[in-house]
Amino acid sequence: MTTGARWDRFGDLTRMSPLPGGYYSQAWAINSDGGAVGDSGEPLRAVRWDAAGEPTELPGLPGGLWSSAGDVDDSGVAVGQVGAIDGSHHAVRWDREGRMTELPTLPGAEGAAALGIGDDGTVVGRAIFADGEVGVVWDRRGNIAVLPALPGSAHSYPSAVNGRGIVVGGDGHRAVLWGRDGQPSGLDAPGKGIETTANGLDDRGVVVGQAIMAAGNSHAVVWRPHSHRG
Repeated sequence: MTTGARWDRFGDLTRMSPLPGGYYSQAWAINSDGGAVGDSGEPLRAVRWDAAGEPTELPGLPGGLWSSAGDVDDSGVAVGQVGAIDGSHHAVRWDREGRMTELPTLPGAEGAAALGIGDDGTVVGRAIFADGEVGVVWDRRGNIAVLPALPGSAHSYPSAVNGRGIVVGGDGHRAVLWGRDGQPSGLDAPGKGIETTANGLDDRGVVVGQAIMAAGNSHAVVWRPHSHRG
């Protein structure tokens, strides 16, 4: 059995219980109140846990096949994706009461996934096309825009956004930071690193991720605000 867990600042562990009747849970994100989101069960169902680790299921689409919550802000608003009965993916946002709103995707796209939310309401994710994915950002009203790729790159894969609307992610080879103007800049690897990706950032602009070195080994890395634009 796989069970999600949360460690407090003292290292004490709280079990993130599966939904009733389930044997699996995994927590993906936590906010400042100790509330967490993730998924549980088979098929997956999106879950919000309170500070005591007790789960509440977040609704999916009527007749939908699965759902998963990937991030939550400090007000308790969560984002994620749900699977429709036709197999398509839909980006969604759940408010503090658990009410779900579907986020729009780009024209011609087959679906979308929401991956991160900032405390200003900005959401980042991907629009899904038959031949690949495109990084996108939704403002707090749900308006969608493309996150442009780095010059010379064909891809943009955002992973997280902070409360200032700064986004990080990658292009498949290089970590990327998108400033508040939406323009991308690359985050380079230290030393002899040949590939980087950025996974998260805080409101000060400190970015964390990993670098693959020329020897093939991987290192955790931190980029400080003075080393990047934004």
